[in-house]
Amino acid sequence: MNPYLIPAMKTLTINKQLSDISMPEQIISIVTSYFCEHTPMSIRFPNIQPKQLGELVKSSTRKREIIQARFTICYFMKEILDLPLTSIGLILGERDHSTIIHAISTYSDDVYTSSLNFKRHEDICQLLAVDNKIEQIKRNR
Repeated sequence: MNPYLIPAMKTLTINKQLSDISMPEQIISIVTSYFCEHTPMSIRFPNIQPKQLGELVKSSTRKREIIQARFTICYFMKEILDLPLTSIGLILGERDHSTIIHAISTYSDDVYTSSLNFKRHEDICQLLAVDNKIEQIKRNR
């Protein structure tokens, strides 16, 4: 285990919500499983498995499907486990804290403005057993 993650792991039990999620690997596993089953990843990545997607999330790829999964993982790691940004960055391929800030804000904005992303967010909230804290934008027609 990375020595920089040890202080973050000690605070997990203090900061976690009423969810059963207590480790970053659980969030990565649940989110990658959801993305493999419910998104059109098979177009670019045929026969991809959740474990393979978990490795791609930690890589430096910039494919849209992988980025969406990575941003989702960043958001829920911060929301559920309340990990420091640097710890989330270390878990997801030694990324900088500013990259994690960008990921979380972009994810929140996408969920707020897109009904497809909002539905995906609600589904993942149910899988992780957490409350949805993002409201969907109300459009006047």
